[in-house]
Amino acid sequence: MHPAQQAVEGIVQAYPDFRWDNFFRGKVELPESPSPKSRLLSTVEATEYLGGISRMTLYRLVKGGQLRSVKIGTRTLFDVEDLDGFIKRHKSKRRKS
Repeated sequence: MHPAQQAVEGIVQAYPDFRWDNFFRGKVELPESPSPKSRLLSTVEATEYLGGISRMTLYRLVKGGQLRSVKIGTRTLFDVEDLDGFIKRHKSKRRKS
């Protein structure tokens, strides 16, 4: 099957209500791709997720064993579940007055 035909079939499957005739007449725009949010975040995304900490702080947390990273090739990625666990472990306990 030709790659263009595969792409069209993918769009048809993802958007069963999409009308090609309206699209070609300029009446509709192609909808955005239905891609789920990634479970793995880049270093920059992970630092933002953790409230804007620095990359060095993030790397220190990994080196100190407080946070785990995922290496894929040369990329260092961070699992959202690990980041959420880190946040949960470091929440302050409410003090009684």
